[in-house]
Amino acid sequence: MKFIFIDWIFYLLLFCLFTKFCLAKQWTEDDEKRRIAKIKEDELRQFKAEMGSGRSGFGLDSLYGEADISKGAGVVDYSGEAAYPKYRASPQQYSPVRRPPSKTQKPPATTLMPSPDFITSISNKNNTKLAEVNWCFHCASPFRILSEPMQLAVQNLLDVRRAKYPKDAIVADCNNPANIKRLPKQRCKYSYCQTLVLTEHERGVSFAIRGCAETFAAIDESIFNERGDNQCVKLHGSLDLRECVCKNRKYCYR
Repeated sequence: MKFIFIDWIFYLLLFCLFTKFCLAKQWTEDDEKRRIAKIKEDELRQFKAEMGSGRSGFGLDSLYGEADISKGAGVVDYSGEAAYPKYRASPQQYSPVRRPPSKTQKPPATTLMPSPDFITSISNKNNTKLAEVNWCFHCASPFRILSEPMQLAVQNLLDVRRAKYPKDAIVADCNNPANIKRLPKQRCKYSYCQTLVLTEHERGVSFAIRGCAETFAAIDESIFNERGDNQCVKLHGSLDLRECVCKNRKYCYR
């Protein structure tokens, strides 16, 4: 009787082990895909939060293809190449790190704007000549030449200065002094001109905004007089972002 009871316990243990290893749910390839998808979703959410995509308006959702993915039906497979269609298709267009500088790339066509009448001609009312009018060259490089993080940096600086990106004065060669005579001009309240220059070395491009100093921030003539003519100051510790202010020159440079 004792041996029968021991045998019964032995077979019961074998049955339990069989149930555990044979009937328990196995870790499948679909489970692994879901785990990877969860990790990538968390990384994307963290990246968007750090870059401030909701405020900047530069379309990080479009960068990662979410706007297109959300339109499809079913579960999105983040484990393959379909997760980021636009980024995978053309990484150089969106990534400042993976995009090598091109020596043969042609610059975009220059958009030229005529100078206002009060700059190019003599006033009929008081016969004021050009030399007696405060004016500065007024232009801006296209935003698209910068990577999205650099666009965000420029926009944040303009927001702090309560300034606007001059969409009506976009010129591809705004940072090129070779075409200085063809740049648009702007009449100013003060005699100071200002230039913001951001150089993105990874892409080999320079972005510039030029205009009257009062359009960038409040004017403190005592500070400008201490700096002298055509003085440049670096505005950021890690970015090559500089501000140049000049009094006698109309084209500030660094």
